Amino acid sequence: MAGKLLGTLFIILFLTYIILMVSFYFLHQTIEIDVNNVNYNVVEAVATSGKFSKDLFDYLSDSVSKYGDYYIKIKFEKQIKPGVYDTYFDNSDIIDKHLRIGDRITVYLEDRSLTLFGRLINTAFLGSQSDRMLDTHIKSVKSAIIAKDSKNLVKGYDVISDICSWEGKAYISDDGLPVNVFVKTKLSMSGKEYDVTNPDYGDTSDESGNTGENYIFDNGDFIKEEIEYDQSGIKMLSIKYIQQ
Repeated sequence: MAGKLLGTLFIILFLTYIILMVSFYFLHQTIEIDVNNVNYNVVEAVATSGKFSKDLFDYLSDSVSKYGDYYIKIKFEKQIKPGVYDTYFDNSDIIDKHLRIGDRITVYLEDRSLTLFGRLINTAFLGSQSDRMLDTHIKSVKSAIIAKDSKNLVKGYDVISDICSWEGKAYISDDGLPVNVFVKTKLSMSGKEYDVTNPDYGDTSDESGNTGENYIFDNGDFIKEEIEYDQSGIKMLSIKYIQQ
């Protein structure tokens, strides 16, 4: 009688385990699909906008945090020339940087904790060995090649050309606004302002023959920004170029 009772109890426990296993498995699969979709959408947004913005990164982080404690790793491959890339993993070199066509972005996500399915399948139901536990952490890897240059991204030779063109117009815009052009290179601490009194961009070297801090490299990447502002009651147009 006792054996029959124990057998019935075992069957009930086993069926309960199987039902929970199936239920949690489908929940696990749903979470995995959702995380993959979020990752795919973010990578596609970067590829088509040419920029991995802070807002987009926050969206990624907030979205996957709903499903667990996710580790996020971003890999950025900057194309130097076809087949040759500089690789970056530091977020400060990636977030809010403006990307070019041909660059590559990869986002890797991994849940540091196990889902209910992962915990259950690794539970010692009748005893198990830790070295045989299954790795059921949810992971997602999505990559894309940048298909569109970030807007306002220009090359150094475009900056030089603009400085020269403004010089020819005496630094007055088509709307009649006085113009100053500000350029900050990676070498400069404070940047340099160009206007009708200071049009020369030829800061090629210092007295020792070293490249000057304000030298504009032809192939450098710069972000262009135009801002209208008021100075002592006079409207001005400021054009800024910041090297990436």
